[in-house]
Amino acid sequence: MALFLRLLQFVRNYKWPLLWALLLVLVATGASMVWPYVIGRVTDELGGFDKLSQVAQEAKRPEASRFVLLVGGLLVGIYLVQALVNYSRALLLLFVGNRIVFDIRQQLFRHIQRLSMRYFDRTPHGRIMARVMYDVEAVQSVLSHGIVDIISNTVTLVVALILLFVVNWRMAIVATGILPIYVLNFLMLKRKIRQAASDAREQYSAIYSILSEDISGIRVIKAFARQQHESRRFVSEVRDSIELNIKVGRLRTLLGINAGLLTNLATVAGRTDHVYRFPGAAVCSRDCPG
Repeated sequence: MALFLRLLQFVRNYKWPLLWALLLVLVATGASMVWPYVIGRVTDELGGFDKLSQVAQEAKRPEASRFVLLVGGLLVGIYLVQALVNYSRALLLLFVGNRIVFDIRQQLFRHIQRLSMRYFDRTPHGRIMARVMYDVEAVQSVLSHGIVDIISNTVTLVVALILLFVVNWRMAIVATGILPIYVLNFLMLKRKIRQAASDAREQYSAIYSILSEDISGIRVIKAFARQQHESRRFVSEVRDSIELNIKVGRLRTLLGINAGLLTNLATVAGRTDHVYRFPGAAVCSRDCPG
């Protein structure tokens, strides 16, 4: 949390572009949620068209054709709006992310120049370079993708829950009953993912250090015929880095699989509850008189 508050000091200088980007995220999220509604209307209007008699189909065909053209134009319009909004939002976040990275690197470089010589004696130069280049680059990734995903998913979840409670509050209660398990799944894997990601970054710093030291001291390495030793040391560090990256990917994949499983369970539970409470609703909606 303290690290996030320190990051806000740099974000504060670009609050207006970020607010515009936030507005564009909300617009894009709202536009994306229109698609299911439009598709649902198409299904309702044309779902039983093929079951009509030949005479009824011919009578309804002009109206159905106009409806299809209208819906097609609407979907194309929504897609164009989404494309324009997403493009503008991506450019804004790209600008802000690069400017913040520039500010952080500038301040970090000035801070490094003020450090004592003892710090440089006990800290590998490659590790310092990794901190300035690799770790700061992660900030731009968070600003460009992480924040957008969090806001978009939060807005989608809130709006979807509101609509679900309006349409069928019983099904909504059943579906939202899975949310505590979602949170538990996240909390169980969050610490492991964070630790594995931290270890992977540290390993990357170690690789950067070896590479920097070997390149700067290549004359000494060649003079004492240490090429094979340094190659084995470098390959060993790279192998450890690959294993750590695989561990991070495995944990993140497990988190996604568990989340998908819980989503499917919530969907099945909601549909089962609906059928159990209203066993004839689906049939009567088409076949019952009146």
